[in-house]
Amino acid sequence: MLIRTVPAPTGLLVEFEAPVEHRCPYADETDHDVVRVTWHTTNGWTLEFHDLLAFLREFRDLEISREDLAHAIRVGTSEQLDTHVELDSRQGVAVISIVSSSRDE
Repeated sequence: MLIRTVPAPTGLLVEFEAPVEHRCPYADETDHDVVRVTWHTTNGWTLEFHDLLAFLREFRDLEISREDLAHAIRVGTSEQLDTHVELDSRQGVAVISIVSSSRDE
């Protein structure tokens, strides 16, 4: 899985929000969360939204807590995923925050 970077004006504040489903490691149920990733564009590049959404969908069948989900998104991988993408090291992207919260809250 590759999250491409695409041309964008430098200095933009970008906020991407998407629903994410994953298995709860503590109860036999699916968690329905909303993940918000915020970053600054630098050097004229930004993350490609379709690729980022496809990456988030890879968590659907994984048992992972919300806290571990947010960390896995920042570092771009989980022990259970075959994917490895480091969002913080992507060309032109300075990640500010990643927030995972329940859609039911």
